[in-house]
Formats: sequence, C-alpha cells, structure tokens
Amino acid sequence: MNMRDDWAQLDDVLIDAQRAAQGFLKSVAQRPVGHVLPALEPDILPDEGLGARGALAAFRGKYEAWLAASSGPRYLGFVTGGTTPAALAGDWLVAAYDQNVGSAGDSIATTVEHETLGLLRSLFGLPETFEGAFVTGATMANFVALATARQWPRNAWVSTFLSRDSGGCRLYRFWADHLMPVCSKRWRCWEWGGR
Repeated sequence: MNMRDDWAQLDDVLIDAQRAAQGFLKSVAQRPVGHVLPALEPDILPDEGLGARGALAAFRGKYEAWLAASSGPRYLGFVTGGTTPAALAGDWLVAAYDQNVGSAGDSIATTVEHETLGLLRSLFGLPETFEGAFVTGATMANFVALATARQWPRNAWVSTFLSRDSGGCRLYRFWADHLMPVCSKRWRCWEWGGR
C-alpha cells in the first residue's frame, strides 16, 4: 500500500473511520472508564505499509477494546469527556481543511480565528481591546498560560524555581492547590528549571 492507494480509496477510508467513531461513541455507556491492561506484544514495523484502512483495522483489533470511556460522563480522571457532535464534526473538518493560520493572506482561516475571538469577547462581556489567540491543544494552552502569567504566583506554596532574567537569577515560588504532572516540564521549557 502507498499514499496513492489511500487517496484512491479515500471514500472507504473515511467510511471506516466514521464507523469506528460511531461504534466507539455508542459503546461509551457500557465501556469501563479504566482498565487493568494486559501485557501486549509490541508491534513490529512491517516491510510495507498497511495503508489507512489496514492501519485502522490493526489499531481497532489490538487496542480499541482497551480504550477507556473518557468521552463519557462517568470519567472523572481529567478534563476530557463530553465530545459534542458539533465538536467532533469540527475536529474532522479541521483535519481535512488543514489550514495554516500563521499569517494573514494565505487563507480566510485567520479571519475566521479573529471573528471567533470577537464572538468569545461578546459571549463573556469582554472589552473590544481584549486580545486572544488559539493554540493547538491543552499542552500548548498550559505552556502559553504559564508564559503569560508567570509573574503572578498565588495561594499555597508548591515549589521553588529559578529563572534567568536579564543575566541574573530571580527566585519564584509557585502556588496552587493541585499541580498537573506536566507543569514541571513546561516550567523547564521556560528555563525555570525545577528542583
């Protein structure tokens, strides 16, 4: 299989993906929110690609039964769940449209982003001067939020980090009631280090 074969079978690829998605979402109410996972044999990279349909079938055969019902209301492990039909369709279209919103002029996508920010300002009663940006997901949202708000530590002491600002060292103390495990990784990305 090669990419040309996948493009030739695109309708079937998308139908297979739709069936997989629908089957999973219909199973959420009966699916456990967590599993004791079995020891699975590691995959071996094949000499030739499986193609999109073959890869989907292989994934479903080996892993799908062990997926948690994290998209349902019983899952309380993290801030996921509750995929709406509109959000699901939006994700599919974002992947299909595959637009680059890095600069204006390439696509209408940057205009859509600015108009969406305007709608959010209106929804939350924010002034017209309020700016914003969209990021790729939760990890980058946390990364950007830490970069933006790092001067305002609050509430209860969690950890101490060093920051190299203007050639010197400044001591920061970070405060929170609960800390996500990935925060220290993000702090290190901002050269705050971690102890």
